[in-house]
Amino acid sequence: MPEPISLDWEKEFKTGLPPIRDFPEETVELGFGRLELAPMDKGEMYAFRLSLRHIMKTVNPAIAKLIEFYAWWVLRLVRVVKKKVGQPFRGPFARGEELTLIYQTPELGVFKQAGSTRTTWLADVTAGVDWLISDTGDKVITLSEDEGLIILGWANPIDHPKSYLIQLYKGADFYIRQPLNWEICDEFPVIPVKHPQAWMVAPKEGYRVKIKYYADGKDWTQPVAFYVTKAKNLIAEIT
Repeated sequence: MPEPISLDWEKEFKTGLPPIRDFPEETVELGFGRLELAPMDKGEMYAFRLSLRHIMKTVNPAIAKLIEFYAWWVLRLVRVVKKKVGQPFRGPFARGEELTLIYQTPELGVFKQAGSTRTTWLADVTAGVDWLISDTGDKVITLSEDEGLIILGWANPIDHPKSYLIQLYKGADFYIRQPLNWEICDEFPVIPVKHPQAWMVAPKEGYRVKIKYYADGKDWTQPVAFYVTKAKNLIAEIT
């Protein structure tokens, strides 16, 4: 097992798309935990960059900029899941047991609300506290051993958003609540998380997301998020 690498945040925090090169197996010490990262070869990195570039071309430029800024954290999630399942990452070419990633869509089971699958992020909301993402009632959603999730930020593409506070729960623990100051956004309402590692959910971990609204009405709060899993879990015919 390689010796752990300690990340110096001032020197080691990298932005932009990771290069196409071989990455060795490594353990990263974060000060508040560690990540066991599987190796990635050049072919896997080509598939990874291809996946992100395609997604960045199909989303709002403000979201694309956020994805590019935190792309190294998306790669770390891929490597965490690969370490757990021992299968190669093939991105858009993946089949069967091979790993791929997908940008958030509301109908993914990892984004259930009160245990129900969504069809849209647009919702009628009531002033007060609610669960944006949870299993039945307010229970946690627990990932299987071949799943990983990372939330990079939040978007709300609607006039007059009603949400103003959000909080991640992992298991029974919860993280510092985050204000959603939509009024400071320029052309498109996108707010990064305080730090994406805190919003990374590894295989077998449980999570849920609490949200607070200041008024009744329409709201469209949605995560800027990536889901990593085996291709067989995502390949299905559109019906």
